[in-house]
This record gives sequence, C-alpha cells and structure tokens, in this order.
Amino acid sequence: MRKLLTLPFALTLAISAAYYSSSAYAESYLTGSVGSATTTGFAEDSTTLNFGAGARFGDFFALEVSYLDTGEFTASETYNDGQLDNSLKFTGLNVSLIGHLPLSDDLELYGKVGQYFWRADINSYAHADNSSASLRLNDADLTYGGGVLMHLSKQLALKAEYQIIDFAADNDGAFGSTDIASVGFIFKL
Repeated sequence: MRKLLTLPFALTLAISAAYYSSSAYAESYLTGSVGSATTTGFAEDSTTLNFGAGARFGDFFALEVSYLDTGEFTASETYNDGQLDNSLKFTGLNVSLIGHLPLSDDLELYGKVGQYFWRADINSYAHADNSSASLRLNDADLTYGGGVLMHLSKQLALKAEYQIIDFAADNDGAFGSTDIASVGFIFKL
C-alpha cells in the first residue's frame, strides 16, 4: 500500500512546487553520476551508473527522472557439496522530487524522495553439478537521499550524493536495502 501512495504523493508535491515557485518557468537539466553501491546479503560493492533529466522550479524544488543501474553484486557460498555463486543486478527508472536549500550562490544542499521502478536479474551457479538457475523480478520501491551541489558556472554543477533504495518496505526484507554513494554533474539546458 505504501508504495502505491509514494508516487502520487511525490507528483502532488512536484505540481505544488511548480505552482508556488518564484519562477514562471521550469529550468531543464541533464544529470549523470557514477558511484559505489552496497546491498544486503552481498559483501562486495558494485559500480553504479545513473543518468537522466530534470526540471527545476525556482530555487527550491525539482522533479527528476533517471535510469539507474546498480551494477552487479556477487557472492559465493561454500557448502558440503561444493560452491554456489550468486549474482544480483538492479536496473530501472527512478522518479524523484528534490528539495534544494541554497547556502550561497555556488553551494547548496538537497534532499530527495521518490520511487524506483526496478527489474532484478538474479543468477545462481552450483559448481558441484554444473547447474544454474535464473530469476527476473519487477517491482517499485521507495528511494530517498541527499547531497551537496556545487555550481561551477551558470550551466555546470558538480554533485556528491548518498541515496538509499528501501527494498525492505515492500518485499518482506528479501533484498533489504541498497546504499549508493556517487559523484556526478548537472548540465543546465
């Protein structure tokens, strides 16, 4: 139930932000980032890629849509019968409402909340009998985070961000959560 309410709530906030912003138009931008992710049940980190587009409404609000690839998480387990190798990869569309807090002309903090519409590809390989299994799942879950934005020029800004995808909210803890630390850019159109 919670995941069904998150997206309409975020869209309502975005529409309100556009209406009450001091600017009569939206400022469009492109964004991209690379980072490192950890997820529940997998010891090794993966490399993430995130790219998308957004619209900023005044000084305080933005709406962003991006493609997020968490990279591949791998884990190996040893049993009496041999070794089992597992891999997990999430890809999907991330829709977020972003609130900005300008600290100066060149620096601002931001927080974000949204919905991650994901696909998970899960693969396992048992060495003992050379067998494998694959599973593909689709769902949508809450994502939230924040970061720092540093403006280098009127068109270009650098960002450092920490984001959490809360899978535990809707999947009985099957995936837990994925934490992502990333650095990237914003290019204003």
